[in-house]
Amino acid sequence: MPLELNSIMKIHFTLALACSMLLSCTSVNKLMEEGNYTQAFQTSLSKLKGEKNKKTDHVKALEKSFAKLQEQTDREVIKLNTDERPENWPLVLEQYLAMEKRQQQVDPLLPLVSETRYKAEFQLRDYTQMILQAEEKTCEYYYNRSKELVRRTEETGNREFARQAYNELALIEKYRKSYKDFEKVRDKAKLAGTTLIFLEVESDMIGIHGRGIEKELLTLPVSRLDDFWTDYTVDSRDKQEADFEVRVELEDILFSPERESINRFVESKEILVQKDQKQTKKDTVVVVTEKEIYEKVNAEIIEVFREKKSELTGRLIVTNPWNKEVIHSFPVSSVSQFTGYCCRVEGDERALTENTKKKLDPYCELFPTDFTMAEALAQTFKKTVLAELEKINLR
Repeated sequence: MPLELNSIMKIHFTLALACSMLLSCTSVNKLMEEGNYTQAFQTSLSKLKGEKNKKTDHVKALEKSFAKLQEQTDREVIKLNTDERPENWPLVLEQYLAMEKRQQQVDPLLPLVSETRYKAEFQLRDYTQMILQAEEKTCEYYYNRSKELVRRTEETGNREFARQAYNELALIEKYRKSYKDFEKVRDKAKLAGTTLIFLEVESDMIGIHGRGIEKELLTLPVSRLDDFWTDYTVDSRDKQEADFEVRVELEDILFSPERESINRFVESKEILVQKDQKQTKKDTVVVVTEKEIYEKVNAEIIEVFREKKSELTGRLIVTNPWNKEVIHSFPVSSVSQFTGYCCRVEGDERALTENTKKKLDPYCELFPTDFTMAEALAQTFKKTVLAELEKINLR
């Protein structure tokens, strides 16, 4: 019985293997019939790699799909017509590289002979010179195209042309480390494509605080707003070349009076101060009684609240320096507020509640000077200005 079962299992395995091989061949042949040569090439290639007994159908499929693909690619190169359409050179380069890659995939299998002694024939070519020429022509196209795009930016003022030129020049580096005056043209494209934004501060405020804030605002870290195509500057020498002008107008600074308010309240508590014991004799039994003596204690809590407020108002104006058109204009303000607090106690601290104990703080901060508050205003105002500028897309 075990021998019969073993024989049956062997037959099933053989049938399954045969079916798998038949389905594999059918699959490749079907792909060829449907004209799906790319998939047929990859499938037959994977079936033949590492196989000692190579199936004839797979060998023939690889042979035919290779020939068909190379033929199709040759026709595509002709259709691209680079003589009249030099912009197609990058596509031609892709086609040559694809043909060379297919040859490289087939090469390790050569000579390719099937289990029935069928030998496949492959027409192989040397694409080295074709690829080198296509690379040269591709670089030439990108180079000439980029120069034309930079020229269009100079004529129209549209920086997008120069930015496109910069990106296309970067493609040259895939094929040539140095090409003509590539770096010079790239630098020119970068300069032409960059938006230069000049920021200045104007103040109508009179007094030392206004001058101090104006001076502080000139230290705005505008460089954090820069990106690859945007450059902020506060250097007045760049004003003539700026694409946009951002003007921060300081209008007014206000300081509120120093306000102090005092809140007094009393807390009381009954405190156990003594326990008296008294002995009495009742019949033959001594009885001890205890009497608790309480004392009422009081504490006065004194809270001091201090407050001082200052506000700086201004306006952020973005203009086109060439026609003086106002592009954006909106108010900007910042507020600096001081709050001080202290809490002390007079009387018996045993009367205090737990909540009051947590609030105790005998040190009361002094009111800040106007100078100190002006400095805080300037720092807050700078952050507000930077935040507003980040919202505006000046590119």
